[in-house]
Amino acid sequence: MAGRRAALLRPGAPGPGVSSRSRLPPGDTGGWRAFLGHCIPTPARDHRGPWGRGPSVAVTGMRGSPELPGPTVRFPNVRSDPLSLWRPRPVRNAWKPVFGVLLALVGLAVLVASVSLAVEWRQNAAPDCRVGAFMYHAVVPDSAPGRRFDIRHSDFVRHLEELHEAGVNVVDPQLADPGEATLARAIDEWCSDSSRVALITFDAETPSYHSELSVPPLRTMGMQAAYFVVTGFLDAEGWVSRDDVEVMLEAGMRVGSHSHEHPLMTRVPREVARADLSRSIAELRTISAGAVPMLALPGGRFDEETLVTARELGFVQVFNSAPCYLTPELPVDRICRIEVRGDGGPSPAQFLESPFRVGLQGWSWRWKRRIERMAGERIWNSLSGMRYGE
Repeated sequence: MAGRRAALLRPGAPGPGVSSRSRLPPGDTGGWRAFLGHCIPTPARDHRGPWGRGPSVAVTGMRGSPELPGPTVRFPNVRSDPLSLWRPRPVRNAWKPVFGVLLALVGLAVLVASVSLAVEWRQNAAPDCRVGAFMYHAVVPDSAPGRRFDIRHSDFVRHLEELHEAGVNVVDPQLADPGEATLARAIDEWCSDSSRVALITFDAETPSYHSELSVPPLRTMGMQAAYFVVTGFLDAEGWVSRDDVEVMLEAGMRVGSHSHEHPLMTRVPREVARADLSRSIAELRTISAGAVPMLALPGGRFDEETLVTARELGFVQVFNSAPCYLTPELPVDRICRIEVRGDGGPSPAQFLESPFRVGLQGWSWRWKRRIERMAGERIWNSLSGMRYGE
């Protein structure tokens, strides 16, 4: 037996039972597979070798004898190198299970996204009288390079004209009765004149031209807005100045707080948040008696401790950045706002006519916050390019 196997493995040896139909190149033999086929024949079939389709060896007869009848067996050619006997054959179609798992995960993600988006749409589609608080940032000249939070002056004027033409009631963001716990009475009054109501607010924490570009169109059209300023950056180069604040107040606008140094309240200790808000409200009161105790939370981030701190310091209305329509049962310290962006996004009038747009922005905002919590603030800011002041 050992001699026969050695003969099989010797280069150039034809091996027992190899018929004249063999397609082996010179120097190759059937190897040990041909030897096994000599003893245990199987039905004829084409095989693929470890390196793809290649020469095969034909074995005839039950014992490799061409004279004896029997099935013809074809085996893949194995090179005569003895090491090839222990080389593992490549696993074919190994990507199929991985592809199946990825496909299942994508399907699950689409299902979760669809359900959550449907919930957001249903929550915002209910009100007959739609009330939206809209959040702007900077209004810049048309020739200025636009950032995603910047609104060009011509676009801002167009937004105001669309609101006027659609018959939207643009109301004073400051509540008439600061003692109310919810927006129920305010919404009843606002909706008595129109089925579409808008509150215009500005988070004026970035370099802007509010006194020259945003205040005059509002005053011309008889509309009021609330400007939330970062009191620690007043009079800094390129930022809102105290003179700008006076122009806003003289035009009938409201001026509130956007904190003192713009920390994210959910990312700093409670005593740091309290100290920042306390300095901000004190600074507002020194600027002018017309400044009202309204607060727009930096980044829109808040938790229950932040709201308790704001109420204890005297803030009556607290605005965040979670997009939704305002409803009567909404607390006055959880006023949500719809973001108006300068990258060709919808205008306030379009948001009021399309609950789907509001639901889509709310869904996107909540998922971004979830991803941010998982990734961490530093990683999220580096990925999204949302560093403060950019």
